[in-house]
Parts: sequence; C-alpha cells; structure tokens
Amino acid sequence: MVKMIKAMCIFPLSFFTSLAFASEGNFNAELSLESMYFFEAPTLPQQSHFYTSLTFQPEYKQSWDFNKKVLNAQLFVREDFNDDSRSHVDIRELSWTQSVGDFDYKVGVSKEFWGVAESYHLVDIINQLDNVEEVDFQSRLGQPMVKASYLSDVGSFHAWVLPYFRERNFTSNKSRAFSGTINVNEDEAKYYSSKKEKHIDYALRYSNNFDEYDLGFSYFQGTSREPVLTYDAANNQLVPFYDQLKQLSTDVQWTGDALLLKLEALLRDEATFGSSSAITTGFEYTLFDINNGHDIGIISEYIYDGRGKTRTSFDNDVFWGVRYTLNDIGSTEILAGGFIDLDNASHVPRFKLQQRINDKWKYELIVQGYENIDEDDLFFYNIRNDDFFRFNLRYYL
Repeated sequence: MVKMIKAMCIFPLSFFTSLAFASEGNFNAELSLESMYFFEAPTLPQQSHFYTSLTFQPEYKQSWDFNKKVLNAQLFVREDFNDDSRSHVDIRELSWTQSVGDFDYKVGVSKEFWGVAESYHLVDIINQLDNVEEVDFQSRLGQPMVKASYLSDVGSFHAWVLPYFRERNFTSNKSRAFSGTINVNEDEAKYYSSKKEKHIDYALRYSNNFDEYDLGFSYFQGTSREPVLTYDAANNQLVPFYDQLKQLSTDVQWTGDALLLKLEALLRDEATFGSSSAITTGFEYTLFDINNGHDIGIISEYIYDGRGKTRTSFDNDVFWGVRYTLNDIGSTEILAGGFIDLDNASHVPRFKLQQRINDKWKYELIVQGYENIDEDDLFFYNIRNDDFFRFNLRYYL
C-alpha cells in the first residue's frame, strides 16, 4: 500500500506537472473519493459492508502545427483500502499523433471506442476491460498500438497493429460486486497462442455518415479480450483462458428529430469454441423541453449472444432505461435502468445521479441491485447479495 500511495502522490504529480510547466500544453487532473456501502450481509468473512478508495487521474495534452502533431498522456491510479488487488496503476494514454495530408498516424498507448449502443458494447474490442473499476462493463485499459488513418470523401479508413495483449484484471474475493467467492489466478493465465501476450493482433475499420445514418464496419483478428474462466478444483481457483478470435462487426445509428435507432452486430470465429453471432439493437426517444427545459430520454435495447449462458450473462436480455436531463448550470442528469433476462426474469436495476456542484467539484451517486438472479447466470449469481450504494466525490484541478 505504501508503494501505491507513493506512486499515486509522487510520480504522477512530478511527471505530469513537469510536462505542464515545460510548455504551453493543457494539464488537468481529477481526484476522487469513492465510498461503497453494501446493504446485505457479506457472503464471506473477509468481506465487509463498507469500502473506500481514492483515485487520481492526471492528463496532459500538447499540440503543435495547428494540431497536426499531438502528444497525449493520461494516467489512472486507484488505491483501495480494503482489497489490494483493486489498487492499480494504468497508463490510459501515452501517444503521439501526427497528420500528413489526409493521413493520421498514432503510436503509443491509447483507447479506441467502437459502437453505438447504450447498454452493452458488443463490437468494442480494441481495449481490454478494466474489470476492477465498474460493474457496467464500460471502463477500459490502455492498449499499446500503432494506428494509421486515411480520411477521405468516401469515409474514414483505419488500421491497427496491436503488439502486446493486456490481460483482464480481477479483484480478490475480499471485494464485493466485482468478483465472486472464488479467486481468479491471473498469474496462471493460459493462451491458445504459444506467443501468449506477445501475439500481434490486427484490426481494420471503415466509418462514414450518410445523412441520418452513421455506419461502421470493423474486422479484428487476434487474442480475445474476453477470457474463459476454467475451474481448478485442486487449488479452488479460476484460471483465465484467452482464445484466438476472428471477428467481423458492424454498428449503425439512424438519427431522427427525437429518435435514435441503434444496431451493433457481429460474427465471431473462436479457435477453440467455433463460430457464433451476437446483436444489440434498440432505440432512444427523447422528449425535449419538458418542465421548463428538461429532457426525458426513453431507452430500450435487446441483447442476444449465440454463445449462451455458459459464456455470457447477456444471451437473451432486454435493457430498459429512462434518462432525465435538467439542462441546468450543474449539468444534472439522472439515469434509471436495468437488464432483464428473458429466460428467467433475473433483473439487474441501477439508478445513477450526477451533478456538478461548481467548476471544481462534482458528485456521482449510484444504487445497484440484483433481483431474482438465476443460478445459471454466469456472472451476476456470484454477486447476487451485493446490492450497493456508491458515492463518488470528484475534485478537478
């Protein structure tokens, strides 16, 4: 813990502030205090009702030649006071981007996002999931890459070479909501490829917009970001296995005056488990200027994954949501929603409120529940007793 605190307080500040004072770049940082309270009694004796942690996120950006050359650096540090396995440091971004005519080149560590869905991003595969940060599958680790982009009148063409694979991180069973009762031994991870994490992955993407349509077509070949957890009975632990994957995907969004129609779909071929398909599709309809300038968004999405419940918690599910935006000085936003399993009626509801207090302070409140969770559910059954209240207080430097 002492080493982590030193990394959190000394190295990031000295490195990023030295960059900030060395030139006229843009430096900012975010400090956050997170508190989590679990309503039900813990499953294991080493677990607790109350958890706290700190995060620090400095970011620096410098550009030259009218943004033709850009240096971008972003660090993420978490210190968890209950579970050391949730404490970690990650380079989210440390990249150099240069434009030459219609071509852009990027080298370093970076994050890329593909997809249009609100609930579950099927096609977003470049970056590994940061599994100890959120339970909504949104946070991602930085990925080493070389990227080339060609911007033309007929669309944007992108190509990636990914020279190093990032393994998914896991908390220990001291944590709640992020893990089950059996620990995952990341050090014993197995791979289909003999090159393991040094296997070179590739990705291609084309994107364009045609009037109301935003289209994306992508191809990925390499190590699957989603491990299969196999049970090691002799040591009572789970061991990750990373297969080789070929994936062809598309994401489409149609934008009307108040209606968004969304689609993410893919075909995958896994070296060990064979071929399967998956789809996320749905809509968001917004009622504008309700109650003196407020907006209400109604969201519904359907998720299907042909791999079934032995591989995913979202094989035949519906996501529902209502977003209430006040459009006030504090950018207040409320989102209530949840996943419903159409096979067994399992329900994972969530309520989220976020608001700026002033230019320096912001808070975020989340209430997460698990109702009627079926024992066949791959992930949520292990944390079915971990309903929680989560509060983040953020300060921006």
